[in-house]
Amino acid sequence: MSTERLRPKSRGFTLVELLVAGLISAVVLLAIYFVFTANSRQYYQQEQIVQMQESMRFAVDYLKNDLRNAGRLAVINGAAVSAGVRDPGFCAASAEPELRAIDLVNNDAALAPVILRSHRNDLAPDRVRILTDASGGTLLTASTNDGVTISVAPALRQGSRSAQAMLGSEAQFTTVYRPGHVLRIENRERAFDLAVITGVAYNGGVPTITVAGFRCQALQFCEDCAVNAVQLVRYRVDSDPPGEPDATKTDLVREVLDATDPALERTLVGSRLTIAENVVNMQVWGRYDVRAPGAAAELPADPDPTDDVGNWPGAADEGARMNATPHRLRALNVLLATRSAREDPEMTVALDRDVQADQRIAADRTWFNVTPEVDGQTPAYARVTTLTAQVETPNLLTEANP
Repeated sequence: MSTERLRPKSRGFTLVELLVAGLISAVVLLAIYFVFTANSRQYYQQEQIVQMQESMRFAVDYLKNDLRNAGRLAVINGAAVSAGVRDPGFCAASAEPELRAIDLVNNDAALAPVILRSHRNDLAPDRVRILTDASGGTLLTASTNDGVTISVAPALRQGSRSAQAMLGSEAQFTTVYRPGHVLRIENRERAFDLAVITGVAYNGGVPTITVAGFRCQALQFCEDCAVNAVQLVRYRVDSDPPGEPDATKTDLVREVLDATDPALERTLVGSRLTIAENVVNMQVWGRYDVRAPGAAAELPADPDPTDDVGNWPGAADEGARMNATPHRLRALNVLLATRSAREDPEMTVALDRDVQADQRIAADRTWFNVTPEVDGQTPAYARVTTLTAQVETPNLLTEANP
């Protein structure tokens, strides 16, 4: 028998079969590609949103902590006696420094980074200054006989372990009590005054502090008074790099102001801290739940808690209202808006991108224009998310917290 008859007949694929197989494979691969790219784009967008939300939550918690502590161990509602907002313990002879526990500049467009005011963004973040305790709640016993030099008692004469620990560390003491901070001194009658710290000497744990001078006669000669350091903290949205007019990135920064500067604009060296990146708006406004002078009824509830205006009728400038009547505050609202680090291709078809920014409330910022619309250039939009929170002011002397 021939071996050729036992060998099976072999044959290859026809051209039609190869073409059909190739077409099916291409369709499958194309479907996999579209699914992969869609999932990747969705994952990338969700990752951006999560990152923005995490950044804002951290920043809001940081800001809320300072706002909550506004006036802590240094309650100053303002220096205007006629307005009735001064802390009654604050020495009546003191007219300077012009300090408030919370000082708000509403919609600070003049100092807002250029990119926030241009490219159809039209954003004007608030700027808030907070007077707060720098000592961690630690009071020191000290004396003065000239109103300029304060002699801190040795550790054995201090009334708390935290005070003794502070005097035991030169680094800790000179961090809290440093030129540019403000010294608060209080006598046994609960009268207190403030003075700018101009010099500090540690002296092996028995420090002396030099101040610009107290104006209150009762506190210029004070034995066994309580002193603590307070600081002026400022939150604002600044360009990144700082002061660069052409910067396209903006951050929320926390700075400690140098109180030796009469304008209160200079910051202490090393005090600048970036709280959150790519922040494009910060709004702070008050909630007032007490009776207005001469009013017969309570103030109405805030009709729209998501906007950047409180519930005081006719308050065109929230900052002026808050600074004039801080004793009527019940709580503070904070809004932060953060954009994605890069443009979002899907935002080119945003339904509201043709609506001018100033026609939308601050909580409705859904896009941010990152490129100028000049020379026929196509605008690029970044995604924006917002977070609003409310914080009580337990350390601020108000009618709600007498």
